[in-house]
Order: sequence, then C-alpha cells, then structure tokens
Amino acid sequence: MDDILNDFEAPPPASVFKRWLASFIDYLVFAGLAAGILHYTGDHPILKVNKEYFVLLNDNIKIIVVVISWLLALPVYETLNRGRTLGKDIFMIKAIKQDGSKLSFGRSVVRHLFDFIDFLPVGGLVGLATANSNKNAQRVGDLVAKTIVVESSWDGK
Repeated sequence: MDDILNDFEAPPPASVFKRWLASFIDYLVFAGLAAGILHYTGDHPILKVNKEYFVLLNDNIKIIVVVISWLLALPVYETLNRGRTLGKDIFMIKAIKQDGSKLSFGRSVVRHLFDFIDFLPVGGLVGLATANSNKNAQRVGDLVAKTIVVESSWDGK
C-alpha cells in the first residue's frame, strides 16, 4: 500500500487565493444559516421559569447548535457534492484525499474541525500562512485530514 501512495503524484493544488475566496463564500452562506438557527431557537416561554438560568442555558444551547451545524453542514454538502462546497463550485475547485481518491465524510469533518484554527483567528491568516508554507498549499485542517484542494477538472481515482 505504501508503494502505491509513494507512486501517486498529487495534482497541482488550487490557488490559495481561490481557496480563500471559496471559503469566504461558504462562511457567508453558513453565517446566514447560523442566523436562521439563532432566530428560530429564540426565547421560548418554557425556558422562562427561572429566567437567569434558562436564558444562559438557552444561549449555550444556541452556541452548541451552531457549532454542530457547522461540523455537519459543510462536511455533508462537501461529501455529497464530490468534495465541493458552494464556494468551491463557484471557483471550480474540490477537496480530495492526498492519494487522489474521493473525499470521505470523516475526512471532511476533520478538515472542518480545524476551521476554527485556520480561519477564525485573525481573519484566516493562520490558514493562509500554513497553506503558503507547504508544496500542496494545505492548511492545518488539510494537513491533519490528509487532504488537498485541487482544480475540479482534475479526474483522480
């Protein structure tokens, strides 16, 4: 198996700029989804028994719902759409495993677990710096998940 992986020559990675723009679009879409979730899970009469406790509980539940949605929405869409999200579709790029095979749901979840490191602190500078420092332009999430982002026209395994 290692010989197969060593013989595989990865396609050239998609440009970091395209990836950043695609991610920006994905996060705008998710922000809209999160806003809808937060609006839908607004104050409910049943949570007003002990207002201070339940408001805090309600706010924590909202945060948990948004984070779980983040960790499911993008990976589910990315897996069902052959490694592409809406932003990746627009810029004609896709995520694949390092061996060239199709992205799995598990790998996609791992990629997006690290979005909080790659993109949220300081506007994505961590992800950009990491992607610019390796030959496959992999951000932290890609390095951990062993994935790469390539042009959609590339036909791998």
